[in-house]
Amino acid sequence: MRFNEIRAAYDVLSQPFTRSHYDRQCEGTRGVGAMGEAVWEEETEEQRTLRRERYQRYAAEQRNDVPVDDTPGVAPVILCAFLTIAYFSVAYPKAREAEECYGVHDRVTTQDTRGDTLVRAFYNPLSCQWERIPKGLEAPLPSALHTMYAIRHPSLHLEKSHMPKQLAVSQMPQSQTEPSRLARDPITGEHVWTDELLKHSTGSCSSSSSRNGGNNSNSSGGSPNEALASTAIQGQPKGAAALCS
Repeated sequence: MRFNEIRAAYDVLSQPFTRSHYDRQCEGTRGVGAMGEAVWEEETEEQRTLRRERYQRYAAEQRNDVPVDDTPGVAPVILCAFLTIAYFSVAYPKAREAEECYGVHDRVTTQDTRGDTLVRAFYNPLSCQWERIPKGLEAPLPSALHTMYAIRHPSLHLEKSHMPKQLAVSQMPQSQTEPSRLARDPITGEHVWTDELLKHSTGSCSSSSSRNGGNNSNSSGGSPNEALASTAIQGQPKGAAALCS
């Protein structure tokens, strides 16, 4: 066996090509070994300790020298996108259905009141109600409202400091309002109680009707010419009778 190894070595070294290849291998191995020995000789004790700890971590399959990837994976992003789409797919139709069913929006029209007529009304802070403003009149002034309420209802303890500077006026459904108790004439600026105004209007209509009836009875007893004259006068109603017709 030893003889065969020596003969193989002789064959390699006796030929120029194989000998040069063998020499190059020997020089490379010797250079690497010398370089490694030089590195180990220049290594300090602290570097040697760190190198041994690093080898121990490598043996335990622990790598703390690799940078940590902080970017999230694809799976969480896909999951969040799926949950967001699913939420809006369920919530949006419900919101539209609620808006169509209950009429939840910012615009107020006559259709929102389900056939209830919109009327002009003001908020009375003393009665805590929305009161309808009669046609041709305006909402009363807060100071006048407080004064006239205090005169008509002296038993009520009304705080003037709680009165606003201006009463709120808005279009409200008629079913949510009450008849106005006090109103203001925009021409004269006078404040009137609407119940007295209604009584005055009703009394004027009654007196006008009775007066017209008396004229008819008188004309029936006179001449035909007087009857025609009275009929012509009755055909042109004037004053309170004209307003009540």
